[in-house]
Amino acid sequence: MTIFTNRIDPTLEEDVQWVFIKALNIRDGALVVTSERDTIYRVDLKTKTVTKSERPSPAGVKWQATTTHPPMPSQANQPSLYERLGGIYSIATVVDNFIDRVMTDPRLNDNPAVNEAHHRVPPAGFKYLVTEMVGWVAGGPQKYTGRPMRESHEQLNITPKEWEAFMDDFQQTLDKFGVPAPEQAELKTIVNSTYGDIVIGKS
Repeated sequence: MTIFTNRIDPTLEEDVQWVFIKALNIRDGALVVTSERDTIYRVDLKTKTVTKSERPSPAGVKWQATTTHPPMPSQANQPSLYERLGGIYSIATVVDNFIDRVMTDPRLNDNPAVNEAHHRVPPAGFKYLVTEMVGWVAGGPQKYTGRPMRESHEQLNITPKEWEAFMDDFQQTLDKFGVPAPEQAELKTIVNSTYGDIVIGKS
C-alpha cells in the first residue's frame, strides 16, 4: 500500500530530495503519518484509503476530502499486513519473544531510566499493549489503548545507540520466526517512523 510518493528530479542529487516520515500516530481508527515536510496522511485502517492534509490547523487537522486516494485494484485485493502476519495469535507470539529480548538486553538496561521502566510493571503489560498496537497498525480489528509514543518515552532519554540495540532485538525476533522479507520491511518501516518520538537522548 502506497501512502505517498517521492518524486525525484534526475537533474538534482537524489539523497537531498528524499522525504522521510517524521511521526506516526494512531488516532480514531486511523494511522496518521506526518512527513518531514509536515504533510499529514490519514490512512483508514479498514478501507485503506489515504487522505492528505498539508498542515494541521490550530483547532486540529481538517482532512481535505478532495485528496482521498482509494487503493488501486491490485492493492485492494492484497491481504492486509495483519492477515499476512497470521493474525493476532501469530503477532502475539512474536511480540512475546521480542519483549523478552528487550527487557533483558543489557545494552538497553544500562540506561537507568529504561531499566527502571522495564521493571516498574510486569512484562505481560508491555506485551499486551505492543500486541494491541501491532494488530491495529497492521490492519486488524484491535485498537491501541496505550499512551502516545512521545509521552511514554520522553523521560527515558533513549539514545541513537540504544535505538540500534532495540532494532537489533527486533531483527533477531523477526528472523527467529521466519517472518518473510516483505513483511519485515513493512514492520520495520512502521517501527522506524516512531524514531523521532522515542529517541530523545543525544549520546
